[in-house]
Parts: sequence; structure tokens; C-alpha cells
Amino acid sequence: MDDAGDAASVAPDYGFDAASKLRDQLNSSLLAIAERTDPRTRCIILSGGVDTCAILAAAAATGVTFAAAITVLTGADSPDREFATRAAASAGLPHHIVEVTSTDLVDSYLPQCVKELGTFDGMTLRNSLVVAAAMRKASELGFTNAIVGDGADELFGGYSFMWGMHDNRFGWRAKRDTMCRQWTFATAKLAAMHRLASHSPYTEPPFVAWALECTGRAECIGEREICLVLGGERLRHACGKVVLREAYETISSWRRKDPIEVGSGITVIGHDPFWADLISDAELATAQSQLLERGYVLKNKEHLANFRAFEAMFGADGATLPTKRRLPIGQGCAGCCFEIGDAAFCEVCGAYPAQRGTKGPAKGGAATAATPSPPADGASSSATLTLGLFEGLGLLAWLALLALGLYQIFTAEWTTAPTPPPLVPVPRQLCLGPLCIPLPK
Repeated sequence: MDDAGDAASVAPDYGFDAASKLRDQLNSSLLAIAERTDPRTRCIILSGGVDTCAILAAAAATGVTFAAAITVLTGADSPDREFATRAAASAGLPHHIVEVTSTDLVDSYLPQCVKELGTFDGMTLRNSLVVAAAMRKASELGFTNAIVGDGADELFGGYSFMWGMHDNRFGWRAKRDTMCRQWTFATAKLAAMHRLASHSPYTEPPFVAWALECTGRAECIGEREICLVLGGERLRHACGKVVLREAYETISSWRRKDPIEVGSGITVIGHDPFWADLISDAELATAQSQLLERGYVLKNKEHLANFRAFEAMFGADGATLPTKRRLPIGQGCAGCCFEIGDAAFCEVCGAYPAQRGTKGPAKGGAATAATPSPPADGASSSATLTLGLFEGLGLLAWLALLALGLYQIFTAEWTTAPTPPPLVPVPRQLCLGPLCIPLPK
């Protein structure tokens, strides 16, 4: 079905009728938000993905209205464009598309996002730049309440790192439940920056309680036919959020999961060529070496630009950062020395795994020795190998290590950080010394 306005129509239920139950719960959750917000002040931040299109479907079923939809795009080929445009038109919503370049997003929002979120993690900030731009537009239009899709990926296995553990449904559920009980989202802070309140029907307490109690891996993960572009060929592939996809039939029900940075097109700033005119290769190498002596491991030009903005906001070594304390070199996070407790992900620098090994963070002045921050789900990542990594190992030892690594890659179960970063997932990785390889999706 190609009309989001007909989104109340549903696909066949399965199992214990989880899809039908989800519709009841999501409808109730959205009605609860509607009761405490004025429809004239209410807009939806619309990516055109599974989660926000399901919200439009719930709204159509319950009579909840939005005054407008807002989408942020950085280019003509941004994946969100066609989906969001069609969804807004089908729902009869005024659609405000914020057309902005990646450079403008960085110039306009990076310092403020660094200040509000207290981080120089590239993945967190890439996603946050887009959300901040959407919230500013909402404020300029006079809205004070923004409806978002936070929480669905975490509850229903939207991230590819949650698709493992095929034969351990109890373990899968325990990990999912722990992640959801500890989740944090940057959206509320980004909305507050522009005098808005954000609301997600997926994070309403009754909905969360129902999802954790009544859904597990069987309802969330499966193989279905997924499309990459609107109206494109659908290919059978593993996917998450099956129960949500089957609960509402929308134009995006079987769309591939794209993180905010990919859907909007901002992902380009995560690559060094974007920064070529601002940071030379020699400048990056020098800064990496100098900062490593101070206990920081920076992986690329984006990370360096973010770090400079971080110190501009919070002083040298983040001295005035109110949320975290920097420890002496050799303690705390392996990537920045800020305190992390027992967390595997560092919210300040984005290191993952952030816990130190027996030898501490790799040295030598090369960012290639760092544990990379997790890539956005669906985005590409590459591991860089330092020449000295396997120095002294013979050919047989190398082949044995490679075989072990490949075995672990294809047999590893889902692991997740106790405290995932805002808005974005923590992927599985295999780390062999300083080499970290993202596990297949």
C-alpha cells in the first residue's frame, strides 16, 4: 500500500497477536501525549522511517492531529526525501523541509550541540546536528511540542547488532531489557535548546512496560523483504522491529533501517575529505601525536574538529564539563581518560570498548591504534591495521589468528554497552589488539 493516509489498515497478525496489541498500546500512548499537548503547538519530526510513519498511522486511527511535519535534508539524494515527502502528503500535513548543506549544519549547530551534550563523539554529534536543525525550524514556526520516534529501535531490535542470539531468546531479552532500562536520548536537550518539549509514544512508561513484558526476539527479529528506496525492489533480508512493521501498513513498513545521519545525508562529515580545507593531513597527524601524550586518542579529522569545539566550550581537558570528571592519564576511558565507571561506551569521546585492557590504550602517536567509536547502524566502517601489530609473528601464527578472528566474527553473539549513547546504537566488534573489526550485520 502506498498511502500513509490509509495507514490504519493492518497486516495479518501472528503469534499471540502481538501486532494487534502493539496497535492498541501505541494508539493509547499517542492519545496520552495528545491529552497534554495543544494540537496547534504540536508538530512531528518526520524522517519517513518505520517509526515516524507508524506514528502517523496511529494518529490516523485515533484522530490525533499534527499542525505540520518537519524534515531535515542535506542533499537531493538524501534517502529520507521521498519517504518523508510521500508520508506527509498522504497524511495531509503541511511539510516543512529544511534544505541545508552539511557545512551549514556544522557551522550553525556543532558548538551548541557540543555544549549541550558534553561530548566530542562524532556519531552522536552527526545525528544531533540534524535533530537540532529540525527543532530550530519547529521553534521558528511557533511550535512548542515536537513528536519524535525515539525508543522503537531499542525496544524492538531495530539495530543490526541486536539480530544475533538466535538460539538464546532469554539472553536476548535480558540484554534488550537492560539496554532499555538504562537508555538515554539527546532529543530532550536538543528540543530544550529551542524552547520545545519532545515527546515519543514509544517512551511513554505504559508502552515501555508492555513492550518489555510482552515482546521478545521472536516478535522483533526475522527475515522479511526490505526495500532501500521508495517503490524499489524488495529483497529478503534480516530485519528488526518486525512486530511494529506488521502492526501498521505504511509506505515505510518495509524500508531499511537508516540512522538519522544516513537518512538526512549528514554522514559525509564523518569522512576526512569533508574537512580537507579546514584540517590538513599533516595537521591531523601532529594533533593526534600531541593529544595522545595528553591521553586522548582521536581517529579522524571530524573527531579533531569536535575535540577543538569541546575544549573551546569546556576549557583545556574539559575542566568545566559539569557531567564528567577527567582522571589522570592511564585511568578512566581508554580514549579520553574521563570517568566511565563500568560502562563499555564513553559518552564523552565515543570510544568503544572504552574500558582499558591490561596494557592500557595503545601508544605511538597514531590514531590507528585507537579503538574506534561505533559506526552508525547501516553506515560503513573500516579498520586500520598498524604495521607493528603483527611484528614478530610468523606466517603460521598470523593464519591461526586470522582463522580465530573469522570464527569469532561469524559465531559472536550480540553484546551491548550497559549505557548506550544517545540516539545511536553500540555495534558488536571483534578486537585483536589495536585492530577492531565491526561484526557483520
